[in-house]
Amino acid sequence: LRSDAGGRSTIAGLWHQIQELGRPFLCFKILHVRREASVAAHRCAQVPTPGVPVCNWIDHTPDWLKEIVILLDK
Repeated sequence: LRSDAGGRSTIAGLWHQIQELGRPFLCFKILHVRREASVAAHRCAQVPTPGVPVCNWIDHTPDWLKEIVILLDK
């Protein structure tokens, strides 16, 4: 990753770290979302705890997440 000036981009280190962390995954996507939508992402990131480090919702959306999404659609 190069900057417009030809030097190393300021995000190059971060990009390489993301690539390294993503190697074990079959699919890894980075998407841009509106700032308002980051509220839902922030709340989801707060759910895991040291006692419960992983949370999965398969075929089920938690009510608290539905409420956030409904508020964002208004």
